[in-house]
Amino acid sequence: MNDIKVSIAMIVKNEELNLERCLDSFLPILIEPWVELIVVDTGSTDSTVDVAKKHGAQVFMKEFVPWSFSDARNYAIEQCHGRWVFILDADEELPQDAMYRLKNIFWEEKPEPTKFIHLRNIFSDAGYSTMIQPRLYRNDPDFRFTGNVHNKPNAKGPFYFMQKEVYLNHYGYKFENDEQLANQKYDRSLPMLMEGYEKDPNDTHILTHLIKTLRIKGRFDDVVKYGEEWVTAMQKIEYHEGWFAYNEVWIDLVDAYLRKDDLDNALRIYDMSKKYTDRLPDIELVMGSYYSSKLKDAENARKYYERALKICTTPGSPYEQLLTSNAEITAPKLYNWLALYYYQAGDWQKSGDYLNMGVLMNNPAFKLRWDVFNAGRDIPLSETCPLCKQNVPEDKRKIA
Repeated sequence: MNDIKVSIAMIVKNEELNLERCLDSFLPILIEPWVELIVVDTGSTDSTVDVAKKHGAQVFMKEFVPWSFSDARNYAIEQCHGRWVFILDADEELPQDAMYRLKNIFWEEKPEPTKFIHLRNIFSDAGYSTMIQPRLYRNDPDFRFTGNVHNKPNAKGPFYFMQKEVYLNHYGYKFENDEQLANQKYDRSLPMLMEGYEKDPNDTHILTHLIKTLRIKGRFDDVVKYGEEWVTAMQKIEYHEGWFAYNEVWIDLVDAYLRKDDLDNALRIYDMSKKYTDRLPDIELVMGSYYSSKLKDAENARKYYERALKICTTPGSPYEQLLTSNAEITAPKLYNWLALYYYQAGDWQKSGDYLNMGVLMNNPAFKLRWDVFNAGRDIPLSETCPLCKQNVPEDKRKIA
């Protein structure tokens, strides 16, 4: 009888700086006799293999074939003896407050063949975005990954969604503050995505990631070109909640049109997106930002911002979390903007409500506007808010 419940499977290359942190965070799980650590190294020239072995890993060597990420992932799965396979990357970390919850999920072996965990994408001091990914799979013989760049599993339902307190910190996006490193990454992936698209232009998975990469590279004409192809392809498929992550293209396409100052087409795509989902806070944010910054139309900006905030602060389907959410970063900015908007409009109550909600988030990304707060005290408005020239009535000087 196989006594291994869970195999933690990794593919690595030159990850000595990340791997130590990652595996240290899993130590209380790795020491269990019912857990094994499988590490496939694809050609490290640093101390990655030594770090893995120090943590008790079974290390396998495999030559990496360019553009074959799924082959390496599947080779790792083939080495797993556990009844369950947990996919882990070296640039991830299991926080202590989530560790015992994940350990219990491993131990319980709930029946659902695919289990989703929360990821927090850390962006230096700017906060983090959140999403969910399937990571724990029943080790069936036919369980495999496909795709050359953005590999995806042939996940089976029904699905189990771990509670939000069970999460991994992902540090893979911190490099994006380094323009040179970011360009290197996307310059590597773009040719692979283009080749995948040319082989099968109807592959919406490849097309989605191609458009996302083109937007990051600032190639907005190409975002429009391939984005419109994506829209045509989406109209031919039977949409369901499992496709939710693909909705990111609506945001990318609206943003591209707005950067070209094509508001008519941006509104057309915005309206089309509503047929699929009305819960994309970032599309509201992009529209609101254009009205606010470009058109200087605060009233229309307010409508989009309030819709974005409503989505950020009301729960939806678990599948919505397949799409990266920037609510942790976005919501404080929206509270701040709306507090100022209503302050300037003379609605002290709403201004105070938004200000207080932002403060209650206890989020370091929230830049408290003391000029608004102080307006409720005995300080003349002209000294505290240069944007506003009128005085606050004496009986309206409390924002709370």
